[in-house]
Amino acid sequence: MSGHSKWSKIKHKKALTDAKKGKVFSKLAQQITIAAREGGDPESNFSLRLLIDKAKSASMPADNIQRAVDRGAGKGSEEIHLEKVTYEGIGPLGVSVIVETLTDNKNRTVADLRKTFSERGGALAEAGAVMWNFDQLGLVTLKAGSMKKSEKYGHSDEFVPSDPEEVTLALMEIQGITDIDNYHDDEENVEYLDVYTDPKSLTTVRDTIKDMGYVITSAELIWRAKVQKELDEQEVERIREFVEAVEEHDDIQSVWTDIDDQL
Repeated sequence: MSGHSKWSKIKHKKALTDAKKGKVFSKLAQQITIAAREGGDPESNFSLRLLIDKAKSASMPADNIQRAVDRGAGKGSEEIHLEKVTYEGIGPLGVSVIVETLTDNKNRTVADLRKTFSERGGALAEAGAVMWNFDQLGLVTLKAGSMKKSEKYGHSDEFVPSDPEEVTLALMEIQGITDIDNYHDDEENVEYLDVYTDPKSLTTVRDTIKDMGYVITSAELIWRAKVQKELDEQEVERIREFVEAVEEHDDIQSVWTDIDDQL
């Protein structure tokens, strides 16, 4: 089940890019508000808990997080009417694309998306046109190791690495896991593991891994292509620019393609 995947590492860097552009907080706030409609208590609302953890990891201010929760739970004075809408399309070079949005105006969002696709040699498609090639999976990304109190630094925690093969073997005992990949992050000099799950098992797997003491960096539902297109470096750069253009829109939450392993 082990291998070498750059997929989560790349997605993480995309998130950092969004943060620099000042968009990540507003997008996270929208997601938190939608999740909080199912209940404002993160202890009983796992989706909300995941998003709050994600917002904290992105250094989103606690006040911003709480306002988003209150709006979704109906406690705030601001009314918000956001709707989840998923679009499918064909991007440049025939790349299949899934776009997840949160919008208060579907007509505006679809018109803007259609324009972005068209300007870059693509087009929006009918429902089901590309979805057949994608599986929805749960993805838990963790560091191969745990946090322990550091005697050297007093009360601060330090990351203690573990053998990724030993971690993989331990994780394989968890029900609901479908695959595990690992890769080395050269910048952090840390081994990461991508743990793929059945969508319905994401909550259980994530909590079990957390209880085992490993350091989880993200947990989310993703769309992953069953068959990935192979493009050359110049073509990949063109698709990367296209995806970044789509992500610039405030209503866009996630963009998935059938070349994600190369982006």
